[in-house]
Order: sequence, then structure tokens, then C-alpha cells
Amino acid sequence: MITRKAISLIIPIVLFVSFLIPINVAAQPAGSISGSVTNMYNHPVPGVTLSLLHPQLGRSSSSVTDSYGRYAIYGIPIHSVPYYIEVYWGSQLIYRSSVMVQGQTPWNIRIQ
Repeated sequence: MITRKAISLIIPIVLFVSFLIPINVAAQPAGSISGSVTNMYNHPVPGVTLSLLHPQLGRSSSSVTDSYGRYAIYGIPIHSVPYYIEVYWGSQLIYRSSVMVQGQTPWNIRIQ
């Protein structure tokens, strides 16, 4: 059983050691991409899934368009290599294009 005296000795040691361990507190810069998906008649396309794919980082989070065809994906790591933005109707890929994510990136998509 650990006594109060043991705990009172352990806590300062743990705190001291924790200050010796370097911690990277600088957050990685993150961007976002948002816009709308429309068809060839400029009508919104609701319910399609958008996903970002990076050749080095892999797939990021995805978004589904709302009833107005709008979407947004946040927290995207900013990188010097472009992402591929993909649009899926169910499991079928219907659009793919490369895009550089730099801060807040607007990106509207017209599906043919």
C-alpha cells in the first residue's frame, strides 16, 4: 500500500522529470476546403461524399453535401504536394481533381 509520505515524494519527482522531457507544443498548420457541388444545369447536388486523398499523407476526413450542395472539410494538414479531391455518388467515383490546400481554400465543383 502506498503511503502519503511516498506519494508526497513521488509527485515532485514526476513533475521535475516532466519538465525535462521536450514537448512539441507548436501545432501543425491546418487548412480547410469548402464550396458547393452543382450539376451541368447549375443545380445543387445533395448527398454526395467528398474526400481528400494525399499521395504521401493518405486519405483525410470526408464530408457529405447538404441539401444546397455545400460541403466543408476542416483540419487538413497544409502540405507542398497537392491533394486529390474526390466526389463519390454512393461508392462510384464521379469526380477527381488535384487541389492545393492553403489556409481556407474555396473549391466549387461542377459534375457533368
